Amino acid sequence: MEKSKAIEAVVFGVVQGVGFRPFIYRTARKLKYSGWVKNIGFGVEIHLESEIPCDFNDFIKALKHNKPPLARIEKIDICLAEWFGCRKFYIKKPAKAAALFSYLLIFLFVTTVTKR
Repeated sequence: MEKSKAIEAVVFGVVQGVGFRPFIYRTARKLKYSGWVKNIGFGVEIHLESEIPCDFNDFIKALKHNKPPLARIEKIDICLAEWFGCRKFYIKKPAKAAALFSYLLIFLFVTTVTKR
């Protein structure tokens, strides 16, 4: 990926209800990135910013190899993003529709697993 001051990543898979957003928060803070993470119904959206242009490969590597045990990443879409000058990294609250969809997915996952 080319160097930039900001990227957006959308992560698809089992990434809700498994500690994924807190993992993203800790990883971004550890690597000194600012921005946010939020559930978007069908996945998780991550906005990362750096004061110095970089390729964010350290974050992507951690995302793929250090994720929570119950998380399953199916696909990650990454693109360059607008730099907003965020001062810290935080977890955004999802829109109500996204939250409802997330709870439905978690319910379906749990009921499917417990029926096995």
